[in-house]
Amino acid sequence: MVRVQNLQFQQLKHTLQYAYKNSAFYQRLYDKVGLPPDKIKNFDDFAKLPVVTKDDLRKYNWEIPAVSQDKWIDISVTSGTTGTPIYLPWTKKDFQRLAKITSILHRTAGICRSDVVHLTYPLGAGMWIAGLHNWLGLYKNGVCSLRFGPGFTEAQLHTMQKLKPTVLLGSPSFLLKLGSQAKEKALLETIKPRLICVSGENIVEHDFSYNALGRNLVEIWGGAKVKPVYGVSEGPICGTVCENGKGYHIPSEFFYLEILDIRTHQGVSPGSRGLLAMTVLGAEAFPLIRYVLGDISFIRESQCNCGGQFVYLGPILGRSDRLIKFKGLLISPEEIAHFIAGIHQIKSYYLELYKDEYFLDQLRVYVSVRQGDSSPDHEKLKLSIEKVIRAHFRINVEIITKPDDEIVRKITLDKHSKPRRKPIYFFDLRHSG
Repeated sequence: MVRVQNLQFQQLKHTLQYAYKNSAFYQRLYDKVGLPPDKIKNFDDFAKLPVVTKDDLRKYNWEIPAVSQDKWIDISVTSGTTGTPIYLPWTKKDFQRLAKITSILHRTAGICRSDVVHLTYPLGAGMWIAGLHNWLGLYKNGVCSLRFGPGFTEAQLHTMQKLKPTVLLGSPSFLLKLGSQAKEKALLETIKPRLICVSGENIVEHDFSYNALGRNLVEIWGGAKVKPVYGVSEGPICGTVCENGKGYHIPSEFFYLEILDIRTHQGVSPGSRGLLAMTVLGAEAFPLIRYVLGDISFIRESQCNCGGQFVYLGPILGRSDRLIKFKGLLISPEEIAHFIAGIHQIKSYYLELYKDEYFLDQLRVYVSVRQGDSSPDHEKLKLSIEKVIRAHFRINVEIITKPDDEIVRKITLDKHSKPRRKPIYFFDLRHSG
């Protein structure tokens, strides 16, 4: 472990020196606080450097790149689901790095040379990086891929019947939809993936057991092994779980992680939850140093016996930009949503926070009930939801039942009726209109 830390610090020093020399943004940032790279002698010194936020990336998007445009071979874009999208240039060296990272993580997840991998992340649409970096990893490992992307479920199922993929890669929501249609068409006997790797939505609890979404995926795909993948558009793929299933394995050669206090940005005690900050080691075009992603997690202190050189990250427990102060309490909508999703009778749901006529915060939960549940049970279901939320969060909520198609439209389509990249389950209306 000491050897890994020493290597990481040498990589940190190189990353700092490179960014300071070549990026106008980082040179100005570190000069402003009087901490050029030659003053950073240890990890404690490194922790004194200012963090970088997504707002910084938006505001100074074109001052961050550390190489000239003639060396760019690709530009990807973040989803923009929480604000203005960020444009990320990549060099040939960056793509080689992405291929190596993804190849390591694919092997960690259990993808083998003999697998056929059905890839449902977009490769071209929207300039997103998810499909491309996964394909790069499969290519490097010599694994056959079916480059399908999202949507076109009928065609996907037809292809899967013909080519028999053993591994599925994609978002939980889409693969749940795909599996549901396969089940309805009685195709699961001929489509039997052994492994499903998903990212974009959380499928695990604090101890990496499946949450409701994870359990639904396992159930719908006939007991296939389902593994979570942690990634961000700026990273992009960062970690996954091995067969032991305890902690995201983040390759220490490529990423340095810190957990910070949400308000002060100071380091927290080992094992404590807080704000994840990531330094990307070895990026050429777009350096990221002490980048605060907004995700809340913790670093697991226990080592995995799989033998790899990894940092072990806990599950994503929520996002700092979605923490809400509700009647004096700081709570995470994601955590409330996880409890609601765990109630079997609920098919779809979303949360809505608003101010009442007295300007007090109030929370509504809209739910649809699975077919087969009789109407007289609706009131009982409402009471059970209220009881669960009150017990865990000590707040009262209003429960409203709606037809499932209305809820699905709300969470999957934007105000212009265009599909969202990811479903949205929480709407904060306190500052609208």
